[in-house]
Amino acid sequence: MFDTLKAASQARATYRTVNLPSPVRGLVRNENIAMSKPAGAYILENWFPTSTGIVTRRGKRKHATIGGSAVSALMVYRSGSSGKLFAANNSGIYDASNPASATTALTAESGIGTVTSGAFSSVQFSTSGGDFLVCVNGTNLHKIYNGTSWAQNSPGITGVTSDNFSHVWAFKSRLFFIRKNSLKFCYLPVSSIGGAATEFDLGSVFTLGGYLVTGATWSSDAGQDIEDLCIFITSEGEVAVYAGTNPSDPVQWSLRGLYRIGKPLGRNAMFRAGGDLAVATRDGLVPISGAYSQAIEALKNTAVSKSVEELWITLAAQRSSLDWQVQPFTGQQSMLWVAPPTITGQDPLVLVANMRTGAWTVFTGYDVRSMATLGNAIFVGDASGVIYEAETGGSDDGQTYTARVAGLWTDLRAPLVQKRVTMVRGTFRANVPQFNPLWSISTDFNNTFKADPSAGANAPAVLWGSAVWGAAEWGGGITEYRTSEWTAVDGIGDMVSWQLQVTLGSIVSPDIELASIGVLYETGETVA
Repeated sequence: MFDTLKAASQARATYRTVNLPSPVRGLVRNENIAMSKPAGAYILENWFPTSTGIVTRRGKRKHATIGGSAVSALMVYRSGSSGKLFAANNSGIYDASNPASATTALTAESGIGTVTSGAFSSVQFSTSGGDFLVCVNGTNLHKIYNGTSWAQNSPGITGVTSDNFSHVWAFKSRLFFIRKNSLKFCYLPVSSIGGAATEFDLGSVFTLGGYLVTGATWSSDAGQDIEDLCIFITSEGEVAVYAGTNPSDPVQWSLRGLYRIGKPLGRNAMFRAGGDLAVATRDGLVPISGAYSQAIEALKNTAVSKSVEELWITLAAQRSSLDWQVQPFTGQQSMLWVAPPTITGQDPLVLVANMRTGAWTVFTGYDVRSMATLGNAIFVGDASGVIYEAETGGSDDGQTYTARVAGLWTDLRAPLVQKRVTMVRGTFRANVPQFNPLWSISTDFNNTFKADPSAGANAPAVLWGSAVWGAAEWGGGITEYRTSEWTAVDGIGDMVSWQLQVTLGSIVSPDIELASIGVLYETGETVA
């Protein structure tokens, strides 16, 4: 009798449960897929990683239309408590601050002169005469906005023509300009937006040739007192660092060093983090401070984009024919948006990082040619001439979108044993009374999602039992975590990736946070 019971026990499957953390580390594509650390995702789309979980991204709405060609630049003017948003295409510059209609094409600003390229670089600069927005595009004479009206080449720049200025920035109370397709820059007198421009040739400094792409102010404390330095970056990834205040005086202007980074991905493809600068290159989003102290081969190890290195390098190889855009956004969350341009046949997307934790994700459905923030909003301009406000509402301009996540591959703490996953559940908090998660399982390194669910009728809705849900708004009080009912799934393999899809399409901005994942599975192991 006892022998019979033992045999039955050996044949019986062993059931186990595992509770897995939400992928707060975000999208991770730089680890061995068979030995990944917990709390990461192999696929993460339209979820934003926070310190406590992953939250569904918000939607977008059409803000303005300029029509014609792509919105190649979005430029912001601020003076006191007021601000304006300007958009540019290959025909003109438009005031997109408060359009009367989101669908009626705006009329170009007057007094602006000829515009045949919308690829503007801009900087706000203050003098005793007021606050000015100075814009250059490398094709037409420079444009200036004074808070009331636009002008072309007024006040004028003499000594050189401003129609070949491709980039502008401010350093030590001077305006600096890059001369298009050259290794030369120009600068104006202190606290001036016009006057005699002086040219400076860096051809003897750089050793790899190419042309200047961008320049900026960088603050360094590399073993010295903190000081502002002026950097120049070429198309070949060489970085020249200068200290001083007056390039015409060798005593007041000196070369501090020449360094290497990957080839830059655009004039505006950088962002400031404190005093440091991070530059989007073909090798990743690298800090200038890293180039200051490391060889180019080691920079990938300090790249801000290290966790998505594989994806970044692939996108850079495919989408470097147009400038990338980089835009910090500290609205609902502390986000960094990095937008590779969309080329025919490619999926529109944005890489988004949590600036507090360094975790990355992907937002789909964004064909971005320009970005800017104004107030608590972020705006993106697309290839069709439309400007959208992002991270607002619960739909993509009236259309649904789906948030998808696949966890990093795991052996569910049962290595070298084939497993059958039968049930999954999640712990959530949300600002909506009910939503419909669709769970699934992939096995053995082959992620395959089910068809995207509908927004209103997909898998069984999350049920909260007798508890009252939705009494507290997101951020407006205590929002309790609740665990959903077990959902039946089916997947057999040695390595497992749990998957979740949620389709969104509401008026209210959805804030659905996944905190943890429960997995029930069985193994065929026998009792010793």
